Amino acid sequence: MSSQGEWIYGADYNQNDAVSYNNLTYVCIETHTGDIVSTTPDLNKNYWRTIIDKGAWVSGAGYNKYDVVTYEGLTYVCLITIPEGIGLELVRVVPNPYDIRARSLQYGEDFQYDRINFFGLPEVCTVKVFTERGDLIWEKYHDDGSGDEIWNSLTSSGQIVVSGIYILYVETPDGRSVIRKFVIIR
Repeated sequence: MSSQGEWIYGADYNQNDAVSYNNLTYVCIETHTGDIVSTTPDLNKNYWRTIIDKGAWVSGAGYNKYDVVTYEGLTYVCLITIPEGIGLELVRVVPNPYDIRARSLQYGEDFQYDRINFFGLPEVCTVKVFTERGDLIWEKYHDDGSGDEIWNSLTSSGQIVVSGIYILYVETPDGRSVIRKFVIIR
């Protein structure tokens, strides 16, 4: 998005140009020349959309097309509508199923533990692994902002887990959560 300053009647604008008009900010959604469009941006919805500043980006929050967010000192414009909770929908377990016979193909011959990866995690969350029966066997507070966590398939007591169905439970500080099932084959 490039800022063009105040909106000027009859000027040429390119897609994603931003202008100010009546103390609001608009983004051009379709390139046009001044001789084609003669209405103000607040009246011509074919070419202009109002930009709403949503403040700092929040993982899993819902955003509308053309909402503006800030992240690490930079400003971004959302180009699609993102429904709330999409961040949690991205949580996945890799590999699934985990087959110990394929360990050397995934991590090499010298790797000591069986690694299961949890990808697409929110920046801050609690990650828990339960047995199929519902027993909590591993828990970690994830706050490194990477979106990835690696579990070495050991319980909190240091025991190697057995073949079976396991449940990944991820919960954010605001109470949103997601569950994923995965299988370990030994």
